[in-house]
Amino acid sequence: MPEALVQSGRWLRWVAEDGRIVDERAVESNPGRAGELLASGLEGVPPTVEAWVRVHVRAVPLLVSDLPLHDWLTLRGIPSELLGAGERRRVREASFQPDRAERALLLSVARHRLQRAMRAPEATLAALAREEERVQRVLRREVNAADSWVSVGAPALSEYARVSLGTREQIVRHLRELTNALEEQARKVAPNLSVVVGPVVAAHLIAAAGGLEPLSRMNSSRIQLLGARRRFGPGRTPRFGILYHTEGMSRVPPARSGAFARSAAGLAAIAARADATTGRTISTELVRRRDRRIAQLRGRGP
Repeated sequence: MPEALVQSGRWLRWVAEDGRIVDERAVESNPGRAGELLASGLEGVPPTVEAWVRVHVRAVPLLVSDLPLHDWLTLRGIPSELLGAGERRRVREASFQPDRAERALLLSVARHRLQRAMRAPEATLAALAREEERVQRVLRREVNAADSWVSVGAPALSEYARVSLGTREQIVRHLRELTNALEEQARKVAPNLSVVVGPVVAAHLIAAAGGLEPLSRMNSSRIQLLGARRRFGPGRTPRFGILYHTEGMSRVPPARSGAFARSAAGLAAIAARADATTGRTISTELVRRRDRRIAQLRGRGP
């Protein structure tokens, strides 16, 4: 493989015969791609880069791996020759070595953005919602296991029963503390939505939608089915998901739960849009509309 001058992104690189990058210079321009700049021949290449190229000029023309680079050298009066297709491919493969300092900088920036995103209130709320759901599943499994426990009076089994009861009590305490933290964070992120549907339901809606802003862009029918799971078999599909636990659902007759879920989804959509855009407090009016709808559904009977 011959020694050649290679254009790679915003870098001009000298590649030795064995494929090593002997030296390189950055082409600082806007647009950042060196090929566009070199092809146009406009101002923007630092004089130090052009002087660096001229230093490498010998009696024979320079071997280059890129047509825009060849055109740029021709405009500068620097003799050059374009490598063949096979040599160009080999030289490009050998020179594709990102600068170590540049790569470290990009990784540090990406890590900083990730940490900042994880510290965002919505990211914290989504993490708390997922953890609360996980602990709820663990507690349900423990309770079901305790209900199926058959005590035969053996000392070893009695000791195990006491240990199991203590474990369940620890899980209940942890769930209570987790729920309190979840409710507090939900009231900070989405105050209107937390009042209308309840802070726990609001947190799970935001987590399921991927954030408060995506939730605010959803229509009410989609919000109604967030978190819903299809039933197996020929039965009807579910009429609601997370909103099954919304504030006021327990005061509605079971036969009217679907109608109330539709109303709650509409109110949740309005509250989410207010929280994501204006930040105005409109929860009082929305709660009044919710309670009026509950009274209407209760008046219709089962």
